[in-house]
This record gives sequence, structure tokens and C-alpha cells, in this order.
Amino acid sequence: MITELEIKNFQSHKNSLLEFVPGMNVIIGESDSGKSAIIRALRWAIYGQPRGDAFRSWWGGDTEVTISTPTHHVRRVKTNSQNQYLLQEIATENELEFNAIGTDIPDEVVEALNMEELNLQKQGDNFFLISDTPGAVASHFNHMANLEKIDSSLKYIQSEIRSKEQGIKGKESTLDGLKTDLKTFDYLEDAETDLEALEGLKALLVKKKEDMQVLLNLKTNIERLTSEIIRKSKALKALPLITTCIQGVKDIEKKNKQYDILDALAVNWERNTEKQKVLNENLAALPLLKEALLKYDEAIALHKKKKQAQTTLTALIQVGKDKVGYITIFKAKGQVEACLGLIKEFDEKDKKSYTLEGVVLALKDKALLIQTKKEEVALYNKEYETALHEMKLCPICNNKIK
Repeated sequence: MITELEIKNFQSHKNSLLEFVPGMNVIIGESDSGKSAIIRALRWAIYGQPRGDAFRSWWGGDTEVTISTPTHHVRRVKTNSQNQYLLQEIATENELEFNAIGTDIPDEVVEALNMEELNLQKQGDNFFLISDTPGAVASHFNHMANLEKIDSSLKYIQSEIRSKEQGIKGKESTLDGLKTDLKTFDYLEDAETDLEALEGLKALLVKKKEDMQVLLNLKTNIERLTSEIIRKSKALKALPLITTCIQGVKDIEKKNKQYDILDALAVNWERNTEKQKVLNENLAALPLLKEALLKYDEAIALHKKKKQAQTTLTALIQVGKDKVGYITIFKAKGQVEACLGLIKEFDEKDKKSYTLEGVVLALKDKALLIQTKKEEVALYNKEYETALHEMKLCPICNNKIK
């Protein structure tokens, strides 16, 4: 039983409070005064209908509908961001909160209100039970007295009985079919013996396959060895030719070594020839060297006379510095002129002696070079004779030397 109903911001109701008493409660009022809105607010709080936001008041604010019963307070609240139920038990004052409920009503709220569709009549509906058929009225009373559960249970039991009977008939038919199929398997007693024989044949077949694989491997090896034998046979036939080629290569290498030695000897021979030519030219210059040495000795003697004349002239100049000795100088004029002539001659001889001294030094170097070249020529001749003796071949005709 609803004891109190509070409506806020729902259609035309800004803040309405209705208190109900046991028995019949009548709500009267002018048209569009909010009578139907009260039933609509109850349906919105109990069944979640209508949906959307069209029922919310145009002036705004949070929409709330609170239903009070002897045991609970049920409040539904809808704001711009929330849609929730608040369920409070009066005896314990415990409060449950349900958020984001969508279109489903929480089971706890349904159980607390214990109201169904037939408890509320919409505007325009037929009068309750008066305009219904006798069967519909009986159905309503049976529902109120829970008598429909007996009918529904009997209907369910009868349906189950029919279903089970049909199932039994189907199983019996299936059983008959299986018995018929079973007769087709009478051969299974002999099949075990056949299966054992087949297993033996299978093992034999596996063994044969293994033997076949061994034979195939042997065949492959035989073919490979045959091909190798053919290849080796061809190589053996060509062995004398290969041996001859190898010996020819060795002979060519030996000849190449001999030719290399001969080339080296020929180069040394050409070098010795050039050195011999230079040596002969130097030997031809030996008489000139001896003549130059004699002229060098004469130049040395003239150089000594030059120094004596210079000493005498220096003494005469010293005497000339003495005023008293002027007369003596005039008397010695002839001797002085003679000395000056000798000095001039000595200077010319001295220049020639320096030239001869350079020539003598050059000739000494040539003589030393000639001696060195003679030793090198002797060494090259010795090496040439030794190489010819080892090769035992003539470098001109390539015949053996006897």
C-alpha cells in the first residue's frame, strides 16, 4: 500500500505531496490540473515509463518522484547527468543507491513496491473488470489468488508427458534400427583373425619397402661408382700423355733456368766488354799521364824559383824606403827589371802548374779506377768460366762442352 507520494518538477507539478489513507482515495481537480500526471509519475517511478525527458518540467530543476510504503521509501531522480534509484528501508534506515540503470528496474525496487500493471489504470482504459469477459475476470482472480500457477503447472506437466512419450517412441524406433544394424556386424568375430593376418602382411610390406629402399640405395651407389670408373678409365688412358706433358714441363722449366743463367752471363759479358773497352782507353792514356807528371815536377821547380824572386823583390822594396838607399836602387835597376820579368814568367808557369795539378789528380783517379775494373773483369771472367763448367753447354751452339 502506498502511504505517501511526493512529486518534484514533473510536468505541471513543481513540488506536490499526496498523503493516502487506508481504503479509497479520490483525486479530483479541473482539466489540466495534473491528475493524470500523478498516475504518469507513479508509472515512471514503478515501471520506468514514459522514457525520455519530455515529462520534465519546462522551468528546469531535478525531477524526483518519491513513493512511500509502510516498509520502504523509493525515490527516483533524474538530472541532466544522472538517472538513479534510492531505496531506503524504514526499519533499519539502510539506503541503497542504483546508478545508470537504463530501462531496467532494479529487482530490489520491484520487490519493495510489489506492484504490477493491473494495479494502475491509464486514462482511457476500460473500467477494471466491469468490461472484461468472464474468462478474463477469472484469470485476474486466479492471478491474484496464485491459482494460475496450478494451471500452468498442470499444462507444463502434460507437455512434459507428451514430450517424454514422443521421446520414448523415438528411442524405441532408434533401438529397432540399431538391432537391424547389429546384424550387419556378424562378421566381426572373423574380422579379428583377418585383422591379425593383415597386420602380419603390413609388417611384411614394411620390411619389403625397407629392402626396396636398400636396393635403391645400392643401385644409386653402383651407378655412381660405374660413372666414377668410366671417368677414371679415361684418365688412365690419358696417363702416358699426361706423364709426357709433365716431363715436358719439367724439361721446359730446366731449360728456362739454363736460359736465365745464360741471359745473366750474357749481360755480364756485355758489361765486361764495356769495362774492357774503358780499360783499354785508360791504358792508352798512360803515356800522357807520365808526360803530365814530368811537367808537374818542372812546375814545382819553377814555383820554388818564384818564391825566391818574390823574397828578393820584397828586400829591395824595403831598401827603397830608406832615403839614403835611393842611389843604390838606381844602380840596381837592371837587376830589379830582371827580377820582375822572372816573376811574370813564374806567374804564367804557376797557372800552368795548377792546371797540370788538376790533370794529375784526375789521372790518379783514372789509374785507381783502372785497377778496380781490372779486378772486376777478372772476377766476371772467373764466374763465367765456372758457370760454363757447371752447365757443360756452349752458350752459342747449345752443345755439350767436351
